[in-house]
Amino acid sequence: MLDDLGLPTALESLGEDFSEREGLPVWFHCAGMPADIPQQTRSYRYRVTQEALHNVSKHAKAQEVDVTLKRLGQAIELCIVDSGVGFEASFTNLGLGLQSMRERVALVNGAFLIESNPGSGTRIVVSVPLRVERKPAGRPRQAGPS
Repeated sequence: MLDDLGLPTALESLGEDFSEREGLPVWFHCAGMPADIPQQTRSYRYRVTQEALHNVSKHAKAQEVDVTLKRLGQAIELCIVDSGVGFEASFTNLGLGLQSMRERVALVNGAFLIESNPGSGTRIVVSVPLRVERKPAGRPRQAGPS
């Protein structure tokens, strides 16, 4: 679906499927998206949204979810906000799903932010440059004599 219909349509469809399955409204907003989003970053944003919705279903006890996708200069921002119970958000106590999201975003030189407090819902913001070079896997090279 990502390749055929593009990221905005794929995310909107993901939200509709989630809403139908969970009985929880997902409001999707999209603004200023270029047509040529690189496949790798499309996939990462889709997977992050998928994981965030899974977490909402599993933990949040939310009444609704807002998913916003917009262009900000040379980056694309994805923002997922739920109206749920929230949690104490610190990077030292992130579950596997949130850690996975953060790692996916880091692979494409993106920024990942979680804002949440008990009783106030959760806001996840992912900002990824439109054009990214994937970070090399493996150990960093050591400087030494040539």
